[in-house]
Amino acid sequence: MAGSYIVLDALGETMTSFGNTYLRSRGNTDATGTQRANLTLSERRAAAVKDYILKNFPNIDASRFQTIGTARGEPRWPTTPPKRGAS
Repeated sequence: MAGSYIVLDALGETMTSFGNTYLRSRGNTDATGTQRANLTLSERRAAAVKDYILKNFPNIDASRFQTIGTARGEPRWPTTPPKRGAS
């Protein structure tokens, strides 16, 4: 996860340097779990990006963010069941 902070810090620095930059953060999940639980999780993931940047770059206005939770409707990678007999 340490690599994530490097990326988030770079986003914050970019938004600080370029005042007309906006960010859309989209949280995703796999297909494991219920749709409702995945929607909540994906929304929390998207909001975590916004929260981190606003906390660490207080000069950035919250109105420059859009957060979206897509749940399992748009998984980044498909969830495939394990192959039978695989260990």
